[in-house]
Amino acid sequence: MFVHCKTFTQIEDDGSLGELVSLSAQFSERLDTVTRRGVLALCGLPDDIGRLLVIGAWHAGWQVAMVPEHFSVSQRQVALQTLQPSLLIARNETLIEKAQVLSLVLETDCDTLALDHWLGDPSDTFSLASGYRWDSLDTALILFTSGSSGTPKGVCHSLQNIVTSANRFIDQFQLHSSQTLLNCAESHTMSGFRGSIMLPLMSACTIYDGEFDRDLAGVLTALEESSANVMIIGPSLVRQMARIGHKLTHLNQHLSLILCTGARLAAADKQHLYQTTRIKLLDYYGLTETGGLVIAESAQDYQPESSSLGSACDDVDIVVVDKDGNESPFGIGELRIYTTGLFLGYFGGSLTQRRYFDTGDCVHIHKSGNVEWLYRINRGFKSASTEWIFPDAVESWLKNNTRILDANVTPIIDDADRVRFDVHIKGIATKDFEAWSQTTRDQLVAELGSDYDILTWHVDEQLQRTGLGKHHATAVTN
Repeated sequence: MFVHCKTFTQIEDDGSLGELVSLSAQFSERLDTVTRRGVLALCGLPDDIGRLLVIGAWHAGWQVAMVPEHFSVSQRQVALQTLQPSLLIARNETLIEKAQVLSLVLETDCDTLALDHWLGDPSDTFSLASGYRWDSLDTALILFTSGSSGTPKGVCHSLQNIVTSANRFIDQFQLHSSQTLLNCAESHTMSGFRGSIMLPLMSACTIYDGEFDRDLAGVLTALEESSANVMIIGPSLVRQMARIGHKLTHLNQHLSLILCTGARLAAADKQHLYQTTRIKLLDYYGLTETGGLVIAESAQDYQPESSSLGSACDDVDIVVVDKDGNESPFGIGELRIYTTGLFLGYFGGSLTQRRYFDTGDCVHIHKSGNVEWLYRINRGFKSASTEWIFPDAVESWLKNNTRILDANVTPIIDDADRVRFDVHIKGIATKDFEAWSQTTRDQLVAELGSDYDILTWHVDEQLQRTGLGKHHATAVTN
């Protein structure tokens, strides 16, 4: 049986969830027939359908895990082996290949969900008045991140954490019900989940639910269709918009605020976009573990020429920690976050309420309170898609999967803060290096993901290493 789910728009003025509640309750009842409090894994679904499934799963006491659609096959297998979900719902069959769990697949028409015998007559009326009572240490949401290891890790959050994160976002950027938000962040990220799944349930603002490509053309089309007042994008789109800013001046008739998160934002792009469009662009910072947003710029004190991340949100305290573990409210060191709503732990490990989280980012906290990001301590870098990528992962793969004698991978950062990897190899025995390098690149990208298709090859007679076997290679500016 196919149940046609029309696009769910903004909650009615009276606060009723309407058909969303009814269909979610039906889904909740069917979940109860499988097992109490299982894990529901969602992969690559439209936000409106995801909203239906999330609220139904939470009502039944199920944990919800958002598995990134762009994960490579090996990354997805690691995630699913970790989760052991009772049910996986994905956009197409390739995403659930070899999943070895009960799986349902969306049809080509994204507004049609094949739930077989899960949902009953859509005309029936259901209520979500009663349901599972979530504890502050219960994992309600699992978001996957590569963290500092390059391997998928499930970050666990309670329902209270997600509500805290949403309220902080609403307060920081003063969102209200008369606004429309265009969210370009994918729902497997904290920014995407909070903006597209959680905010509509909290009636903060209208969310544009139409499906659109996340490239420049798709985003500009969605902006025209939605007449959005607020937009969430990443630095890559900011850079592209800045280049054609003189063609976008008409957007300020409805678009008043652009929020940027993900990888590092180039100050020149931010300044140029504001100069040409007069639209405020606010940078904000947060990690999956912190519940997303913890540091942000302010629209009230906007400084387009600033290169800082902004300052700590009202309910957040920040310090820097030196190599000896000493804290300081100002200066340079590893950023430590004190706040409510921090993650409970990683899926499969022990869970607890945390007072603080060490981010792994080296920052400079100025006496003004503004935070300047300097570098990632563990040599992780964010790609154009805002996912963490690791030179050490490339080096390890080359040593394990090719016959080269040695390899060293150096990250190179250009003036626009884009990263690529210079790959220095020793002892390659082949007459056709071009063919070898292309085949090796294809295999590496197939296993590690498309974000690693940024390699420049060099063949060296000798690689210099220290007595501990380490190479003196750090990120440099090209």
